[in-house]
Amino acid sequence: MEHLVEEDGVCLVRADHPRITEKIDFDSYFAEEHIALRIRRGEQNTLDYLAQTPLPLRKVKIETSSISSMLLLASTTDFVAASNRSLAEKLAPSLGLKIYEFPFELKPLRYNLIFHRRYLNDPFHKQKREQIHQVFANS
Repeated sequence: MEHLVEEDGVCLVRADHPRITEKIDFDSYFAEEHIALRIRRGEQNTLDYLAQTPLPLRKVKIETSSISSMLLLASTTDFVAASNRSLAEKLAPSLGLKIYEFPFELKPLRYNLIFHRRYLNDPFHKQKREQIHQVFANS
């Protein structure tokens, strides 16, 4: 395994959301209805796993296994979505979404390159890993 990059998570709502306009505070965030990522770590959902401290229950109205579908749903509803920053910054303008910082602390999202140890010294595989590292270093 090799570490590639870390980035932060953000929350998003449609640009003309009726209640969230300038920023989202802790109480407002949990008062809203949410779209959640259907990925679990043990019994925790993704956001609870990444939170630095325990969070109140969210009002999850839709679960999806795709961040891009989550953002599409957020663009046509009043639900709050979550994403990694790089994807949010790429898709938010074309979907009419506004990006906000989370109103609580999250662990950074870590991206790792995972491969079988038999490829550790394989010249071709090593070259491809270096190319992947370069792509992430330049983005």
